[in-house]
Amino acid sequence: MNDSGHSRSILPSGGGALENADAANQETQERRAAMLKLFALGNEEWAQGRFRDAWDVLNDLDTLDGTTP
Repeated sequence: MNDSGHSRSILPSGGGALENADAANQETQERRAAMLKLFALGNEEWAQGRFRDAWDVLNDLDTLDGTTP
């Protein structure tokens, strides 16, 4: 393991690669891109006046869930 806690793979060429770190970094970037897209879509809807009160949404979810208080 290196200082960051990631395991280091040694390639046949003798060079080192942080394959686990690269995969985790790519997954993190994909999640960030998805969140940014959601924020952008939300901003568009807000600007167009397409939004609802949060309590109404939660009540609808409770109704769909069958957990209406």
